[in-house]
Amino acid sequence: TFTLNNIGYVVNQRPGQPVRLWAYNPQTDTWTRKADFPGTVRSRGVGFSVGANGYFGLGTDARTFAGLRDLWQYDPALDRW
Repeated sequence: TFTLNNIGYVVNQRPGQPVRLWAYNPQTDTWTRKADFPGTVRSRGVGFSVGANGYFGLGTDARTFAGLRDLWQYDPALDRW
């Protein structure tokens, strides 16, 4: 998870499905689907924000348990990883 401009973002990983990104707006109490996360399905991933962008990555591969060293940047203005 990470937060940008008072919007909470959650990377939702469900077995057998694409990895989704959801944004929660507490002012309107609504969830909005955003661009799917293009990286590997993982356990123990890390999310954070710096400036205008959110980041998600690291952790371990959910299938092989191998350590992952990737870090993805999300741009909310373009809705793109």
